[in-house]
Amino acid sequence: MSARDPKTMGAVDLSDKMCFYCIGAQKTGSSWLHQYLGQLPDVYTPPVKELHYFDTRHLARLNGRAHSGWLAAQASKLSRRVLVLTERLGQAEDETLKAEIAEELKCRAKLLEALHVPEAYREILTGNLGEATVFGETTPAYALLDRKAFEEMAGLFPNTRFIFVMRDPVDRLWSQMRMRTQRREVAGLSDHEAEARAVARFEEALTKRDGWARSDYKHTIEQLSGVVPDGDVLFLFYETMFTEDVIRQVCDFLGVSYQPARFSEKVHGGRAQPLPADLASRARAVMADVYDFIEGRFGDAVPTSWRQA
Repeated sequence: MSARDPKTMGAVDLSDKMCFYCIGAQKTGSSWLHQYLGQLPDVYTPPVKELHYFDTRHLARLNGRAHSGWLAAQASKLSRRVLVLTERLGQAEDETLKAEIAEELKCRAKLLEALHVPEAYREILTGNLGEATVFGETTPAYALLDRKAFEEMAGLFPNTRFIFVMRDPVDRLWSQMRMRTQRREVAGLSDHEAEARAVARFEEALTKRDGWARSDYKHTIEQLSGVVPDGDVLFLFYETMFTEDVIRQVCDFLGVSYQPARFSEKVHGGRAQPLPADLASRARAVMADVYDFIEGRFGDAVPTSWRQA
């Protein structure tokens, strides 16, 4: 890790602390990992898991949108959330619930401020560190970013590390499409109808690279590797992550003590639903360059389940 001038980080000296970003990918167990890290005594994570700070700053540029319009839309979305939380806080009677809502409200309000005052984002991560030596956040959308964004992320704090979790690209996309269907349309649908919707979404996603961009690990790794030293990035595989050896590796990477993990506990787990075999084969062909890239870079570390029978 390269040390940067802690004077640029404001009044708090962070030279002996570490920031981490878990950048996804989506549907790879990042929520479970975030929850595990957040309960470690040496780690501080904010009350909101996905801050979406850097994708809000950079995705308009990457997608060719007008930044001012994009920023206004994100501010409007955050403002609505702040209003909802304010109402919930006023209605809550349980003290524990009130405290949880108040913490989220404070964080969301700071995020709204951070759209125009970048220092507010740093305050979200470092304002309540206490005795923690490591702090960080998890936002899977960061996997879509480019070198310019990753360079900004790497330079924001004196010591920064990245964690990137990958899952079989086809399986990950299928899980994503099922999640979208279950969240938006499952009410009133039979299992057969919900599956048909998910299949239709999956097929549509295959028609353009943007549709399966979150499975494009080649893009993420190439962009990240261009500005972040290899030793400051930990690459993991979803299929082999839920073991003591791997989680100890994560703790060692961040310089914190290992605590026993509840590997059987699912976070945002969906209902099992197999992808039709013919569609899986077609999707694998579409993403062939990603499979080839990962195989070439990681070799035997790639889970055997990724290899086509």
